Amino acid sequence: MESLAEARAAVAAERKGLETEQMEVDSMRAKIATDRRAANDELRAQLDAAQSAAQSLEEARKAAETETTALEHQAGRLQEQRRVMDVERRVWEEAKQEERHRQAAASRRPAQEAVLNSVETDQS
Repeated sequence: MESLAEARAAVAAERKGLETEQMEVDSMRAKIATDRRAANDELRAQLDAAQSAAQSLEEARKAAETETTALEHQAGRLQEQRRVMDVERRVWEEAKQEERHRQAAASRRPAQEAVLNSVETDQS
């Protein structure tokens, strides 16, 4: 009977060892599952951050595009204003030149009249 008792004791010890191994395996599985969840959570957080950054970049791109368009319109208006100012300056310079010519002609008339008067006086 002793051998039966020894066999039962050996089986019980083996069973105890298998139960211990099973508990270790279960513990490892639980740790792996926990690590996997943590890794998935970290990846989700990184993905969310990347999507948020992409959205921010897209909004910044749209804002820059809008600002660029506004600046291009402003540049166009400024070019048009410059063209108008150039035309106005040319017109003013031409008017100023004409005024100088008129004044020069007006200042020559009395001298010409004096010469004509002196020639008429000499001829009389």
